[in-house]
Amino acid sequence: MSTVSTPMASTAPLINKDRVIDWLGIAPFVIFALLFLIIPTLYLVVGAFLTPEGEFTFKNIGDLFTPSIMSAYWISIRVSVASALGGALIGFFLAWAVVLGGCLPLSARRF
Repeated sequence: MSTVSTPMASTAPLINKDRVIDWLGIAPFVIFALLFLIIPTLYLVVGAFLTPEGEFTFKNIGDLFTPSIMSAYWISIRVSVASALGGALIGFFLAWAVVLGGCLPLSARRF
């Protein structure tokens, strides 16, 4: 005589509360990223391809290459390069002063 086994109903809950609590730690970051990064970016990307009346267009993208916009790009690039170089120089000289100025213990200056 053979026995037939019937599957037992699982008593495990559908949602593991420990896992939910673990994911709650990143909830503020996800909310912040959605509100201030993802949604505004999507709004701008979609709006770049729409006219003020809401129709699809590539004209806005083509207008990015007008002389006034290109001039603004180059000014922005020059300011960015100047600030990056200035920050790198200031950082280099500050690090140099800390390492050679005797503010660090000798063991930390041997690298």
